[in-house]
Amino acid sequence: MTSKTEADKYNLCSQLLDEGKFVEAIKLAETLSSDAFRAAIFIDGGFALGDSSKVRKGTKMFEDMLLVDESTSGFSKCSILYNAANGYSSLYTLKRINHKVVSPPNESDLRNAKKLYRQAVENLGNSEPSFASQVLINYGNCLSQLGRFIDAIEHYEKAIHLDPANGMAAGNLGIELEHATLITGRYRHEYIALAYDFLKQALSPKMHLRYGSPQAANDFQARLKYMENFIKAHKEPILPPEPAKATNKNKTHQSYIQFCIKNGLFLNAWAGNKNLTPGIVDDISFGSITTSVNDKHLVPELLRILNEIKESYTTARYLYFMSQNKSEILDNVSQTAIYLDNFDYSINGVYTGLCKTAYSRAFDVLDKVARIVNTYFEIGKRESTFWNIFAEKQSQGEAHEIRFAARQSICDTQNPSMFALSDLCIDYFENAKVDLKTIDIRRNRITHDYLNVKLYVAKDDSKETVIGLDELERQTKDVLLLAKYAVLYVVSAVNIAERQKEKSDERVMPMIYDSKPGETFLR
Repeated sequence: MTSKTEADKYNLCSQLLDEGKFVEAIKLAETLSSDAFRAAIFIDGGFALGDSSKVRKGTKMFEDMLLVDESTSGFSKCSILYNAANGYSSLYTLKRINHKVVSPPNESDLRNAKKLYRQAVENLGNSEPSFASQVLINYGNCLSQLGRFIDAIEHYEKAIHLDPANGMAAGNLGIELEHATLITGRYRHEYIALAYDFLKQALSPKMHLRYGSPQAANDFQARLKYMENFIKAHKEPILPPEPAKATNKNKTHQSYIQFCIKNGLFLNAWAGNKNLTPGIVDDISFGSITTSVNDKHLVPELLRILNEIKESYTTARYLYFMSQNKSEILDNVSQTAIYLDNFDYSINGVYTGLCKTAYSRAFDVLDKVARIVNTYFEIGKRESTFWNIFAEKQSQGEAHEIRFAARQSICDTQNPSMFALSDLCIDYFENAKVDLKTIDIRRNRITHDYLNVKLYVAKDDSKETVIGLDELERQTKDVLLLAKYAVLYVVSAVNIAERQKEKSDERVMPMIYDSKPGETFLR
C-alpha cells in the first residue's frame, strides 16, 4: 500500500511537471519509495527534458515490476503494462523529435510499446472506463504509427464507446478519419464530414482532454479549421453518412446485405463505423496509376489480380453467410451424406462445410495481396506468399537473439501501408496475436487433412485438430476481416506510392477501364 505522505509527494511531483519544473520534479521523485510513482515521474519528466536515459530508467522499473507479484506493488498488472508501454512510446517519440532515422516496423521501442499496450488491453478486466479508454487510445496511436490506420480507427471507436467524454479519443479518431481519405482515395466527403464532427465534439466544453497535451488541442483546432474551410467551399452540404440499411425487395438478398453491414464485411474503402458505410458494394479499387506509354502490362495485371481477390472474397463471404442461415434446401442437402463415428459431439454437414470453405477461401486472399506487392513494387517473387514477402527472421546481438523484422525492401519503400502489412506478418510470426497463427494451422488442416468441429470441446481435445462450433464461426469472420484489411492496406500502399512519384512535365494520357457488376450466369 502507498502511504498518504507518499501519495502527497507524488502529487507534488505531478504539480511540478505541470508547472514546467521538470528537473525539480525528477529530483523530488528520487526520494519516493514507490517504484511505480518514481518510474512514472522519470518517464514524464525525462520526456519533457528530452532525456532518453531517464525515460529508459523509468521504463525498466515498470518492466521489473511485471516480474514480481502485483500485490506487492499496489498497482494492477494492466496499469504497470500501460505505463511501461508509455515509456517505450516516449522513447520512440524522442527519436523522431531528434530526427533519428527510424523504420517503424523494425523499431524496437515502438514494437515493445505495441506489445505492452496490447497486453494492457488484454488485461483491462473491470478497469475504470476512463482508464480503459485511454489504454485503447494509446494502443491506437501506436498502431497508427505502424501504418495500421484501420486498426487505429477501430480502437479509437472503442475508446469513445467506453468514455464518451474523452476528447482525445474523439480528436484522434477525427484526425485518423481525415488521414484515411488521403490514402484510400475514396469517400472523401463522407470521411471529412465525419472527421469534422468528431473534432468539433473533441473541442466542445462537454469533453475532457486531461490525457492530452496542449499541443494536441492546438492540432485538433488547426485540423478543424481546415475542414471547416473545405466544407464551406462547397455549395452542396457535406454531411456524415447516414446509417446503412438494406432496401432490397428480395428477403434473402436483404438479409445478406444486412449481414454484411452488421459484420463490416463489404470490400470497399470505408474504414470508419461499419454501420455508416457509404457504399453497400465491393468496389475497392486503385487510384490513378501512372506508367510509360509502352507499359501495357502493369495496370491490366493489377486489375486482374484485384478482380480475382474480389471474386474469392465475395465467394467466401457468401459461403459464410449461408453457413450462418438455416435453409430447408441446405438441410436436405446436408442429410444426403452419412457420417461415421461422430457421436462425441462432432458436427459434420453442409453448414460446417460451407463455413470451413469460407475460412480457407478467405485466407487464400492474403497470398493474392502478395501478388499485388510483387507486381507493383517488384518485391519478392511471383510465387511469394503473404507470409514470406513482408517479413524475415533475423539473428541479433552477441546472444543471437531471434526476432522477425520487416524486409529491407519493405522498409526502403517508406510506405506506411507497406509497414502495416509487414507488422501484420510480424504479429503472426511472433505469435503476438495467437489467433493469426492458429488460423493458419487450421486452414492447412482444412485443406490438407481434417479439422474436427464439435458442439462441445473437451479439455483433452487437441487445439490443432479440434475446434468448437462457436469458435469456427468467430474465426471465419476474423479471417474475412483480416483479408479485407490486408486488401485495404495494399490498395492504400499503391495509392501512396503513386503520390510519392516525382511529377513529370511530360504529357499524361488518361486510360479509362470499363467496369461492370459480377456476371449472373455460369455459361
